[in-house]
Amino acid sequence: MSKNKGFSLVEIVVVIAIMAVLVGVLAPVFVRYIEKSKQGADLQNLDSAVDVLEAYFSDKDFTDGSTAVTVTLTLGSPLQTSGIPAGFDPEQNLVDMGIISAKGDALPLKANKWSASGTGNTTVPSVVYDIQSNHKTYTGESEYFKANDAGTSIDAK
Repeated sequence: MSKNKGFSLVEIVVVIAIMAVLVGVLAPVFVRYIEKSKQGADLQNLDSAVDVLEAYFSDKDFTDGSTAVTVTLTLGSPLQTSGIPAGFDPEQNLVDMGIISAKGDALPLKANKWSASGTGNTTVPSVVYDIQSNHKTYTGESEYFKANDAGTSIDAK
């Protein structure tokens, strides 16, 4: 008598079926974790950009009050400025610090979507930084901005 060593075809098919079910259940969870980590990286980049600009403007005097001096940072869009006097180049400062590659480039955006579960809202996070008052207004849909009372103004760090 010879002994059969190994697995039967039925046993192999059952194991493959169990593995397929596990992959089907766990794949969406892993995709969600990857997306959340990309969103976290995006928010960190946004915060870094704001911190760089805050440091850049910290010793500048814009208190004449004639015009509002603001910088708007939106993920996936170039820097937008308003009221910046001649001679100041905050965008070059972002290039020098490695936040963006070249002037006119958009802030990095890694996440594929920005939405709260079930709302369908796809608002990309942004910050409007009022340099004169050192005040930041956060907008966008994310856990980070929810923690900071999204859509309302909060004081700078």
